[in-house]
Amino acid sequence: MDYTGRFTNKATPSNRAANQPIKGKITVQNNNPNTGTFDVIVSDVSAPYGVREVKLPTWSNVNGQDDIIWYTAAKQADGTYKVTVRAVDHKFSTGLYHIHLYYIQNNGKLVGVGGTTTELSFGRPQGKVTIANNNPDTGTFDVLISNVSSPYGVREVKVPTWSSIGGQDDIIWYTAKKQADGTYKTTVKVSDHKYSTGLYNVHLYYIQDNGKIVGVAGTQVIVSLARAKGNLTIANNNPNTGTFDVIVSGVSSPYGVREVKLPTWSNVDGQDDIIWYTATRQANGTYKATVKASDHKRSTGLYHIHLYYIQNNGKLVGVGGTTTEVSIARPKGTLTIQNKDANKGTFEVIVSNVSNPDGVREVKLPTWSNVNGQDDIIWYTATRQANGTYKAFIKASDHKNSTGLYYIHLYYVQNNGTLIGVGDTSTNVTISAENLKPTGKITIQNNNPKTGTFDVVVSNVSSPYGVREVKLPTWSSVNGQDDIIWYTAAKRADGTYKITVKASDHKSSTGEYNIHLYYIQNNGKLVGVGGTTIQVSKTSYPTPYFSQRDGRWAGRTYGGYTFAATGCVPTTVAMAISGITGQTVLPTTVADYLYYSTNEFNKRSYGTTSHGIVLAARHWGLKTDVLGSTAAVREALAMGHHVLGAVGTSVFANYPVTHELVMRGYNNGMTYVMDPYNANNNGYYSVDYLFRVRSLDPTDNTEGSPFMTIRA
Repeated sequence: MDYTGRFTNKATPSNRAANQPIKGKITVQNNNPNTGTFDVIVSDVSAPYGVREVKLPTWSNVNGQDDIIWYTAAKQADGTYKVTVRAVDHKFSTGLYHIHLYYIQNNGKLVGVGGTTTELSFGRPQGKVTIANNNPDTGTFDVLISNVSSPYGVREVKVPTWSSIGGQDDIIWYTAKKQADGTYKTTVKVSDHKYSTGLYNVHLYYIQDNGKIVGVAGTQVIVSLARAKGNLTIANNNPNTGTFDVIVSGVSSPYGVREVKLPTWSNVDGQDDIIWYTATRQANGTYKATVKASDHKRSTGLYHIHLYYIQNNGKLVGVGGTTTEVSIARPKGTLTIQNKDANKGTFEVIVSNVSNPDGVREVKLPTWSNVNGQDDIIWYTATRQANGTYKAFIKASDHKNSTGLYYIHLYYVQNNGTLIGVGDTSTNVTISAENLKPTGKITIQNNNPKTGTFDVVVSNVSSPYGVREVKLPTWSSVNGQDDIIWYTAAKRADGTYKITVKASDHKSSTGEYNIHLYYIQNNGKLVGVGGTTIQVSKTSYPTPYFSQRDGRWAGRTYGGYTFAATGCVPTTVAMAISGITGQTVLPTTVADYLYYSTNEFNKRSYGTTSHGIVLAARHWGLKTDVLGSTAAVREALAMGHHVLGAVGTSVFANYPVTHELVMRGYNNGMTYVMDPYNANNNGYYSVDYLFRVRSLDPTDNTEGSPFMTIRA
């Protein structure tokens, strides 16, 4: 062997040990033309210096040794050495192959031992095509490829398939997938072949490892399509509800099933009530639709149900049909009278076993006494209870305090909105003499010194002649009843009645307040029920001073104008709100509301209209009163209210500018003024002077005067 590794006659023989001859026997086995392979077996291996590796340089006779490979044989369990030679590794050459035998001894030297030859030929690629699972219900069949082999190797198994209709216009080259058992499989669907039936051609090709495609075999199969199938079953035919279920099982169509349709109609008046139901697929693979007689003009008797499929190709196909008998039961309900109170003239009506084929939206109980016909009839709506019954509470006081026989009828408002009678009963009602007096309990709540307000709640309201209105005349003990107000209490969801009393509506009086309770009864008469008193106080909160030129917000702009220049109204309103509520409301909070939620601040022109004061007060839950005279201003200040006033040319403003001030308190014709622009102007001023220099600008007089109160 020369330095190129090629076998030549220049190889140098090694010194041999006398007691261990060099030898080895070469045998060729498993020469397989189908796979283009053969095995080389080396036995009786020995060498004078031992054997480290067994080398088998091998090449075909084609083009010399251009395909030579020096194989290293693998030692086998029986002491022999083996290598497998593949034509694919030798340029797919056929014919004579040379196999030489060398050892690399333990001393590292290479020594030639012997050689042999063998003939290698290629067989044709092989493969068996089998058709399985030819299913006319689904329009599919499987192609199975077994015994797959090619001397050039198999990279892919291709199965070109087409129907005999229209030539090869529907041919598809399927790539079969290798299975766990070494076979290959592909599934053919007629839906992919224009739903053609009849003869199908199935050919077998291999893409070999050398990239070439080779035909192997072919077969044919007859394909047919079964009719669409499905079983119709009627379940849950319920006369109490007038409904039944249609169950469709065994659903199949060779063209696939996109939707299951169930056209259904009653035998009455032909198909005038037909509905094409779309059945819903269930977890178990069946399909279901629920049919309600209420959707079919409440028709009874024979119903027709047909079965259609919308297939995957969009076509509608009829599958089958059936019929069923439908009946509708009458509505049911049981009336029971319980918890009769002979003293108070009350009782409960219980409705149980409620059912109706057309549904029950509401349970109605028209009830009246035997006195004067139905002049006291009330249609009660019973309330559903946790146990499924319905209940209504009847009071004789709601029926003119009539005693004796009462009639109670039962009606249902059905789901379609119609009213249907179900049953009736009667009962006798009595009322004790002591319960013929009006009753009512007065409770004072939320007595709030911060706001000078309190709530009056009236509970246990009753009168044998009914209660049309709950009246609460209320006044302070200061100066007798000069501030009396007859409040009308508002009924609440829990049956109680409530009013809110504000000291500001009672000349801001503090101390004892008197609250009396009267009813205007259903007969129009006014009856006294009771009364109570309460102590009222009003905490005076210091009004904070804010400056519109405060560095925190002076430079903020609204509509292109700075707050320092145009923010007098938002600043005075903020002072008033903070002083009234006891909670700090910043000028910028008021300004943001006026600018972003109204059109009264820096929108039509610079500054704020007096209507903006009204809106801001209302936004914070307060009221305003317009003050059109000096006397009105004095009275408001004397009552402790905040007064806002816009002034013109004065010590506070120079023409043509107008300016808003806030005033608080009154003593001997003077009030304390806070100027939001210049704190140096803060102090006591004459009310007459302030009103005399009032602004005449229309913007400041939108409410009729530039002076107004802000109060709780």
